[in-house]
Amino acid sequence: MNAAEHDLLMVDEQLRRDFERAWESQAPPPLEQYLPAPDSASRLGTLVELVCIEMEHQWRRAAGDRSRVADRVADYLRRFPELATPAAARELIEQELMLRRRGGEAATWADYAQWQTGPAGAGAERAGEPAVDSPVDSAVDSEDMETRLEGSTLARGRLEPPDLDVPRRIGNYELLKCIGSGGMGQVFLARHERLDTLAAVKLLKSQSSAGQLHSRFLREGRAAAQVRHEHVASAFDAGEDGGWSYIVFELVPGRNLRQLVLAEGPLRVDVAIDCIRQAAIGLAHVHRCGIVHRDVKPANLMRDDQGVIKVLDLGLAGVREQADCSELTSFNTLMGTVDYMAPEQGIDPRSATPAADIYSLGCTLYFLLTGSRMYDGPTYMARLLAHREQPAPSLAAGNPAVSAALETVFQTMVAKRPELRYASMDDVLTALGAIEREGTAPETHNERDTAGPRSRPRRAVTPMWLAGAVAASLLGVVLWGISDARHRAAQRGDPAAAPPAKATALVDRDKVTWLLEHGMRVTVDDGDRQVTLERPAEASADAPAIIGVELTDSARVPDLLAALPLADLQNLAFNGHSIATTELRVLASQSPQLTRLNLGGSPLQDVDLSCLAELRELHTLWVGRAELDRRAVERIVTIKQLAYLWIGENNLDDGDVRVLAQLPNLLGLGLERTRVTGACLEALAGRELQTLILDGTLIGDEDLEALSRLTTLQGLSLDNTAVSAGARRRLRAALPQCDVKPHDD
Repeated sequence: MNAAEHDLLMVDEQLRRDFERAWESQAPPPLEQYLPAPDSASRLGTLVELVCIEMEHQWRRAAGDRSRVADRVADYLRRFPELATPAAARELIEQELMLRRRGGEAATWADYAQWQTGPAGAGAERAGEPAVDSPVDSAVDSEDMETRLEGSTLARGRLEPPDLDVPRRIGNYELLKCIGSGGMGQVFLARHERLDTLAAVKLLKSQSSAGQLHSRFLREGRAAAQVRHEHVASAFDAGEDGGWSYIVFELVPGRNLRQLVLAEGPLRVDVAIDCIRQAAIGLAHVHRCGIVHRDVKPANLMRDDQGVIKVLDLGLAGVREQADCSELTSFNTLMGTVDYMAPEQGIDPRSATPAADIYSLGCTLYFLLTGSRMYDGPTYMARLLAHREQPAPSLAAGNPAVSAALETVFQTMVAKRPELRYASMDDVLTALGAIEREGTAPETHNERDTAGPRSRPRRAVTPMWLAGAVAASLLGVVLWGISDARHRAAQRGDPAAAPPAKATALVDRDKVTWLLEHGMRVTVDDGDRQVTLERPAEASADAPAIIGVELTDSARVPDLLAALPLADLQNLAFNGHSIATTELRVLASQSPQLTRLNLGGSPLQDVDLSCLAELRELHTLWVGRAELDRRAVERIVTIKQLAYLWIGENNLDDGDVRVLAQLPNLLGLGLERTRVTGACLEALAGRELQTLILDGTLIGDEDLEALSRLTTLQGLSLDNTAVSAGARRRLRAALPQCDVKPHDD
């Protein structure tokens, strides 16, 4: 990540939130009113964020009709000249591309490639639009221009002189043409004056020739000089001349892989595999030299005229020693390119190991086969967080020609946790070689991950938390075996109603053992039966699916997260353990089949439960004995798919129940030992409520009429309330289909 890209990460979050809320209030505000001061370090990043928000809302209101969109990239570049940088322009173009595609357009980067005398493609239909001095051409042509080496049609007679502000000669080289530039320097096509050979000379900008940027530049030269390999662009000279620092690299005629895909579209599967295989060979050698690249991406992989891939740009590389890595934390905060950066590298550059390069190479594979980056967030920060928190997309969904075996390789390369990726680039090569030779499913490293997908129909699973539950005593197995109509039909063998079988990765024995060793009970399903395990010795040698996890007192949430993803997990109980919002988001993204979640006893007043809304299969939530406030209750209502909510044993009042009554699919509600009164019952009337638990509440005989209006009830518990035995008998007569408890009358 260069300095310009880093500036975009500095955002005034309060201004961003205020601007978003203003748009949501249906009163579009003047964007200028929400900008930081001109000299603020967060101004550019905030401006880009606000523009992206405004574009999103404008396109949403226009319903995909471009003619109704008031402002587009060209307009913003005129309106805010400070956006005229390649990094900012690229960010806005990518946002507009996403919105255009969402509206059904076949939009591509090529639409913006001619913005030199005027914005063709993005606004050409506007007759008489004035010319724009725009950075868009630079944004389109490069991701990091300092890595671009063009030379497939080099001819001595067609070379141009270098820019006027740099010397014509540096060391023994005559600088002929600038062929790339970026945050750290410029790359020139150069000729050795005595040998009459061509090379690529990287020249550090004079105003940046001191401090950490200079150190990084020198580190690149040292790193490149250590590496001599067919698949790595070699450096064979370096020095200083007239206050300028330079590194001389071999010239690689051809195009980088980013340019190739942008020009020709996604690659054929066999071509993409070959490119990644060659890159992995080069990176394996880099790693054996004790070096981590830290910036693997399509723009840093050059394909020459013979189809040979060479790894470029070791500018972020460093030997794996603390002294060499420490400065990475202070220069520009983040090092790498957000769209290809491993999650751990985004948190701490010093944590980058060869596993980070494996992750980045996996992201590169995704780009080669789909033409898109893995995550399509509107800003750098959004995409950085997506790499940490969102599940990896399906490669096959982006390219139907991708086999199950290649999908497995990709998913292993981009696993969130480094230890779940391949152990080395050599293992990546082994897996890719198996696909190239046989088209067979490869083995993952140390048998830790999936060997291939299998299909297994989903079954409704009885959760592990039956013992002692109030609801179980009320409704028995009917309540605890709750399942929606689709699940029940599937159990009856109705193929039309059964959900489609999903190809899910086998969960390996290591994860089962890990969870058991760290104080969790684990329920597994081998396709024939379900078994709950409590000790590591009970784990079998097979690899059954993990469908349930219960944390005991000795368990820790981080140890649960270490086992993610858990693709088959359906039931999860925290039993009072605290969980942060970020942890809950990760859990939700990595456990897509979760149907029952028990957060009972956990402090939740500062936890954003709305992130559970993405769990489409989640129908049952326990938050009893949890510390809740009104804000937490309002967040629960965003989980529209909930059918059963147990929220008792806290300070819930009638106002909270009125909020919860907004849940559109609510069938069961547990309010035991709360402060609710009969005043809340009116909000529940007319709903399809089947189960209501009011034990220990302030309900009394005076609420009999309101209770009798809940005509869909099948189970009602009034234990430890002021409702008399006679009132309960009258209630049974009014609701003959309802089991009213207690039965001691």
